[in-house]
Amino acid sequence: MDKLEKKKQLENIACFNQFGDDIKSKIIKLGKIRTYNKNQMIYERGSKCLSFDIIIEGTLTAYTVSESGTENVIFSFEKNSIIGGNLLFSPSSTYPMSIFCKKDCTILILAKNTIELLIDNKEFAIFFIRNISMNAQNLNKKVITYTQNTLRENILEYLQELDVIQRSNVVTLPIAKSKLAEIFGVQRQSLFRELKKMSNEGLIKSKNRTITLL
Repeated sequence: MDKLEKKKQLENIACFNQFGDDIKSKIIKLGKIRTYNKNQMIYERGSKCLSFDIIIEGTLTAYTVSESGTENVIFSFEKNSIIGGNLLFSPSSTYPMSIFCKKDCTILILAKNTIELLIDNKEFAIFFIRNISMNAQNLNKKVITYTQNTLRENILEYLQELDVIQRSNVVTLPIAKSKLAEIFGVQRQSLFRELKKMSNEGLIKSKNRTITLL
């Protein structure tokens, strides 16, 4: 890929257009653009984080696998999302979750030594720190939301997130309902009881892992 084509792709990233010419030229020179196919694994849990990645196009999903073999979807990353910033300079710089392509992806990859070079620039340093903070805040919000909301509010928010990701009001739960109950911090019976109430009230239709938002 020549520099002109790379620059054209990078212009699809919101943050790239905010940088000065000096940072832009270094990213064009040192950054790598890679494409991945739908369902392709990008990073496996426990593998070492060696880069700071920005999604140019596509969707990535981060998940864990329980001892029983159940896949638990934790986060989805869309266009302009940042991956690896909070891990790259950590003493334990390994991915806590596996990450795969929900659909075809194009990703800008900036190696650790490239970040070390770019971070000398105040503009890039502020961008880098801001994104680490935002990722931490998003994680905190997820935890706070699940602890402060009612069970019904958590269920509806979770289903609405799946609605967006799966692009359908008929969604398939990516995890077992028992695992979902653990995430919400309630007993399995409480979750089933609330789902039944929501079904009786005409809010949803539920059959096994398939739930229709009405």
